[in-house]
Amino acid sequence: MREFTEAQLKLAAAWRERERHHHGTLELTRFSPQLFPKVVITEGVKDLADLVGGYWLLDLIATWQTYDNKLKGEDFQVWRLDLNKQDKGAAAVCENGNGDELHRVEMEYTDFPLPDLSLFCIKDERGGHTIMLPSEN
Repeated sequence: MREFTEAQLKLAAAWRERERHHHGTLELTRFSPQLFPKVVITEGVKDLADLVGGYWLLDLIATWQTYDNKLKGEDFQVWRLDLNKQDKGAAAVCENGNGDELHRVEMEYTDFPLPDLSLFCIKDERGGHTIMLPSEN
């Protein structure tokens, strides 16, 4: 059974408090202009990635926008990080917002400190994508 340390639980509580701060706001920032010129992230997502070391997850989401043809046609995606309860593994799961799974990446190990996470990835008018917190939509 996966157990979280006291430090991880404190980090999760701190994140939930900070996430409330981003509710309804939508300030955009460039994610990685050289690697992903058409992907922007919100300040809330940047704050999350800075707090928990989650830029690897943003890389994963941005990369699959280019390489998975099923995702290219989706205007709205929900990305979840599902942590395995039994071990340190996880799955990054992309759905279309109606519960239909579009993509899944299995990971044998992650030290991601939050017990759960969902992000939205929305296609914008210029053909790029914006990654945002659900509370920012």
